Amino acid sequence: MTKQNPVPQPTTGGETLTTTAELLQQNTVPQEQVGSYESGHSVKPPGKPAEKPPGKFRAFRITEVPKTTTRESLILALRLFLDENGEYPGEDAICGLSLAPDHNDPNTYYTATITFASEPKALKKCSSGPGEALELKIDDTPCTVQIDAHFTGMTTLHSEDPVIDIVAVSGLGGNGFGSWRAPGTANMWLRDFLPEKIKHSRIFIYGYDTELIGPGARSFASIRDMAKTLFNNLKMARAQPNEMRRPLVLLGHSLGGLVIKQALVEAATHADTSPPHKNLHDSFVGALFFGVPNRGLNDKFLHDIVHGQPNQKLISSLDPVSPELAALHRGFTALFDRKKYQFYSYYETRVTQLSEINRATGRLELTDKSSIMVLETSATEAVPSQARHNYIPIDGDHRSMIKFARKTDQYFQQVSSDILHLVSIAQAMIDKQSVQSATDGRSTYFLVPYQKNERYTPRSKLDNLLSRISGSTKAIALLGHGGTGKTQVALNLAFESRDTHSVFWIDGHTIESSWSSLISIGKQLGLATEEMKEKDLCQLLKKWLGSDKPGKWLAVIDNLTHTDSSVLDILSSGQGTLLVTTRQEHIHKNIRAHQLECASMTPDEAKKTFHTHSLLDVNDKTLDKISIAELLKALDHLPLAVALAASFIRETKTSVDDYLESLQKELAEHAKLLQNQVVGFESTALPTPAVLSSWYISFCRIQRDRATAADLFQLMSLLDTHSIPVDLLHSKVLGEIGLEKKSNVDTALGVLASYSLLTICKTPVCQVPELLAVCTQMKLGEKEEAFAKLALSLMQEVFSNQNSPRLVNYLPHTKAVFLHSGKIPQVFNQRVGFQGKLAEILNQSGRQSEARDLIRDCLEYYGSTKKDGMEYADCAYQLSLIEVASKDYDQAIVWCRNARDGFVKNLGQSHVRTLNVVGRIAMISDLQGNYSNAIHNYEQALVWSGATAPDQFTIDTIHNMALVFDKQGRYDIAIEAYTQALNDSIQVLGEQHPSTLDIEHNMAISMRKQGRYNEALETFKHVADAYARILGKTDRATIDVQGNIALIDDIQGRHTAALQTYKWVLEAKEKSLGKKAPSTLSTLSNMALLLSKTGRHDDAVAAAQRALDGYQEVLGNEDPVTLDAVANVAIICAAAGDVPQAKAYFEHASWGKAKQIGMEHPSTLGTLAAFAALLVRLGSFEEALSIQTSVLSGYAAILGKEHPFAVEAEVGLAKVLEGLKRWDEAKACLMGVVELWKNQEGQKGNLEAAEGELKKLTQRMSGKIIGW
Repeated sequence: MTKQNPVPQPTTGGETLTTTAELLQQNTVPQEQVGSYESGHSVKPPGKPAEKPPGKFRAFRITEVPKTTTRESLILALRLFLDENGEYPGEDAICGLSLAPDHNDPNTYYTATITFASEPKALKKCSSGPGEALELKIDDTPCTVQIDAHFTGMTTLHSEDPVIDIVAVSGLGGNGFGSWRAPGTANMWLRDFLPEKIKHSRIFIYGYDTELIGPGARSFASIRDMAKTLFNNLKMARAQPNEMRRPLVLLGHSLGGLVIKQALVEAATHADTSPPHKNLHDSFVGALFFGVPNRGLNDKFLHDIVHGQPNQKLISSLDPVSPELAALHRGFTALFDRKKYQFYSYYETRVTQLSEINRATGRLELTDKSSIMVLETSATEAVPSQARHNYIPIDGDHRSMIKFARKTDQYFQQVSSDILHLVSIAQAMIDKQSVQSATDGRSTYFLVPYQKNERYTPRSKLDNLLSRISGSTKAIALLGHGGTGKTQVALNLAFESRDTHSVFWIDGHTIESSWSSLISIGKQLGLATEEMKEKDLCQLLKKWLGSDKPGKWLAVIDNLTHTDSSVLDILSSGQGTLLVTTRQEHIHKNIRAHQLECASMTPDEAKKTFHTHSLLDVNDKTLDKISIAELLKALDHLPLAVALAASFIRETKTSVDDYLESLQKELAEHAKLLQNQVVGFESTALPTPAVLSSWYISFCRIQRDRATAADLFQLMSLLDTHSIPVDLLHSKVLGEIGLEKKSNVDTALGVLASYSLLTICKTPVCQVPELLAVCTQMKLGEKEEAFAKLALSLMQEVFSNQNSPRLVNYLPHTKAVFLHSGKIPQVFNQRVGFQGKLAEILNQSGRQSEARDLIRDCLEYYGSTKKDGMEYADCAYQLSLIEVASKDYDQAIVWCRNARDGFVKNLGQSHVRTLNVVGRIAMISDLQGNYSNAIHNYEQALVWSGATAPDQFTIDTIHNMALVFDKQGRYDIAIEAYTQALNDSIQVLGEQHPSTLDIEHNMAISMRKQGRYNEALETFKHVADAYARILGKTDRATIDVQGNIALIDDIQGRHTAALQTYKWVLEAKEKSLGKKAPSTLSTLSNMALLLSKTGRHDDAVAAAQRALDGYQEVLGNEDPVTLDAVANVAIICAAAGDVPQAKAYFEHASWGKAKQIGMEHPSTLGTLAAFAALLVRLGSFEEALSIQTSVLSGYAAILGKEHPFAVEAEVGLAKVLEGLKRWDEAKACLMGVVELWKNQEGQKGNLEAAEGELKKLTQRMSGKIIGW
């Protein structure tokens, strides 16, 4: 079964959306909680830890420089800035500068790099960490620029009417800029020398964090991960239509070369299905590799440095015997060897001084030891066929080999000459592109997973008819039995349409495969964000297809077997045509499509197909044309059957007459077999006698001559035959059928392909015609159990070795195996053992329904065999996680308790897994708003742990309890718990650990709610400084705490400062998380409330509506967080005087929450309370009384009568009662509130407010005047 999640962590999520309950509480404003964090530290190359001596050159990157800036005005602005900060730079203080259009926003900003003779003290903060915002006065105009020294990501050094892009990628432990700069000089050749040599170019450097020690060492990113990031950066830097296919030259040093190679492999692998990958692949010209460890490097001393760190795995992957490196070499060689690309490999000829950690200081220092880092044989094996004259030695060590100090340096001259050669190749590409005619300037997309069938025989009548009506008909159904060539006809139309239409291909054989295809298309079109749900992505896809962006389009749903209305709805708009291929007659009626029949070929078409596959000369007079005609007639002129027969004749040199004789014998036998009702197969899925017989003849010959190939095909028939990755078959499990080696598998696949039993595509994947898989399954007989077990073992092996994201690709195969194994009891027993892993992957992929079905199967099985065992408890826990993801918290609690009981029985109360599940029950209770049960379970976990000293579990548990106490309004107890957790965390983790700071941050939030504003503000500022210092100024946690500082400014009347801080927080989140991220939207919504409070109602309504639109798009209309945003819009509308609109929004939010999370949930009650307050303003006192009474009783039952929300509900009830002229009851309510506040510490402000309201009510009672 799957591993249980670690100890539940404190729920310190990002900024929360303001709830109406909080707004109703006196002096309560929107809350921002602590967010997650990631390292934002700069890259620091290894070196001696001495202070920088005077005169040491220091380079910085400046971004967001206004486009009106000149080199002279920027230098002047920097000098003025240094003057104002007490530094008086001399004429030679700035000794290097570049200014080029920013690749993200070239029409608005420049990016600059600047080198100082020594580091200015005023910029010291910018030299480490994520960088700083700098206020400069450029051309007498104040502006804010960003400055850093880490050079992470893409940096444009030069851009002059570019027709080619050059990108340099630094190596291990390097700096994007500093790695290429010569020591003792300001010169950086890519910036200062190369632009003079390479005209009309755009030159980038690319940096990424690969520190050996320090914060960067916390990364466990692999070469593949780094390659994906590089690819995404290249895609964004080349996003404009005139940039996407611009010729590209890449330079890589050390690890950077491996990252480039992996990125190129990814681009080549996905070029047929992804436009961005195709653009990169097609535009790549060649690469220069400097000391790239293609076959590994001397990494022994590196292992000593990184031992026990997360980056140890990366260093291990650079070992000469690394499987990852070997796989990359194979993949790159297969895709780029002996092709049009040019590669230059440079190798070092001096030993490199090594580094080690000084255990006293914990820093890297150079030692007296030295070694060759990358051998010549490793550095020159980029591709085996690379010309030897492209192997170039450089008189330098591994670091200095890419640092050229002068324009006259012989190695710079060599390198620039090699780049010029690649530019000349690129010019030929540019010339070719310039003569290609564009249609109307609109980009078209060709997202088809198949290659063009070069052996396709035109079906003249059908092709012409299909081509003619596809331009005028919205939906076409191509109907025909299996083997008639429907897919090939559709594929031919797809390739014929690619120049004038965008073309999309959907696998229709199941509902799941259809949705998977649509989601893949949406992602390839760039419509997806990381946090987007699948259903929302598909809605975006529908909107996109209905717009003018794709122009005319053709969507093919191949082998459609269902009529899921939501799938078809997406493809029913815009200027598109839907083409469906199907065996089922009712399909075209359900989708209201024009029907075309795809029947057998004509005799002439069958003859052409036969000769194409058999390679027999059609003009050969010795051929018996009558026998061929008889054979084709016996094959019913079916394309699949003809191809099978012709391929057999070609491979075995069998005569047509002999084959015809064998075929006639088999036809009679198989006709009888097919007349019987074959159990387990739908009639529409069965082959014809011609297909079954021609398959059988081929299969028997393969089984006789190449038994392992036949066994492989039988195994493949049990998988999802529409797309079988070749690497799935490269498994040690296949040793059971004699295919231990990958080369043996590849040979067997080649045999099967030669007989036309399957097609091998470029990706590489195999495609087996569904009818041939059915033929094979029908003939398995007594071998079915053995092959089902083998298929199941194959999937088990895959799921035990691969990482989670990759496993999603194998789910269709696993489901197909499950379908077959479900028929065989012995195999089902084997299968149930790893269903939990599959369910975990499905749950993580958002496919809770499928995950739930799998786990319920397991529970049913274990419940009948060993309900008291760990297996049942594991499944119960897994199901609870699925129910949490589905937001069915009641069921989640039930299954968590089942898991808890099982763990207690098998492991004991104090076992970590038992404690985890108890903590999980507490967290689910918290989500339900059942705070008392949450506290009870946290306390139980602490008791069961039996801990006598603080540890991570007790710290997290106490921290979580404090958060719940805060929600209960028990702020004194919350702060006591925070204090205990804080002291324990300081003892265990240290005062500056991010987890310690999280506790301190949340404690300050409780202080604010108590009205201890100055203490809270002081703590927030302390935490903000610590976060910025440790995590970086732009880290999520740092941004969140700034939002809480804004809240205090708002409460204490500093509205201008609060609004300014909110704007900074919003901009920072938009930049780091995206405009549609929930955390960004919560900031926008909270800022809208502040705008409303300051009387800027129009701005407030616009901001609130923008936030609501975003939530609806990302989370859906009925998500509780979306409904909170609806309530906020209602509050703002009411403040702006639009009371009818406010009422409509309140009704939607109130009843929506009641439906989704229950009437008794605190969040629902808060919204209802705000609704009641609006009804009082409208004079609807009777309706308000009913709602407010329910709110008060609900708060009292869940949170207690003394909770601030309950007390505020009492005040609200008093207002309703006065509106109804029930004076004495209103007065009694307020008197009760005064007494409650008197008995609670820290409520002086609330007490004074309540006493004021009571006094006013008494005065109004005396005159019987209502004046709320």
